[in-house]
Amino acid sequence: MKIKHLSAKLENCRIERALFSDETFIKRVLDEIVDKLKMTFIDKLSFRFNPHGLSMLYLIAESHIAIHTWPEHKLVDIEIVTCKQESDVMEGLKVATTHFNPEKVETNYWEYTYEENNFYETSL
Repeated sequence: MKIKHLSAKLENCRIERALFSDETFIKRVLDEIVDKLKMTFIDKLSFRFNPHGLSMLYLIAESHIAIHTWPEHKLVDIEIVTCKQESDVMEGLKVATTHFNPEKVETNYWEYTYEENNFYETSL
């Protein structure tokens, strides 16, 4: 089994400030990622911060997607983790960047392989 783990920081996102804290907007982005990667949605947990900002976690059968926003910094942090071999986490990142329109994107990507009681990490 191979686990793909993407962590990305989307900097200077060029969207309306209110969208960073808009649960409906963030849910639409994560729903599109789940659909694009053909993942299986299980449940959602979200928390809206006062006065602004939002964290949302999608529990999916293949692992999870988490997103955190900081409107005051025009910053979004997203993590996509899956064990579904057909799912390309970079395609999920493309969905997010289309909606958030960041000026800069920083990523970290790892693959973990589990074979017969052996666990290997590959950083790319």
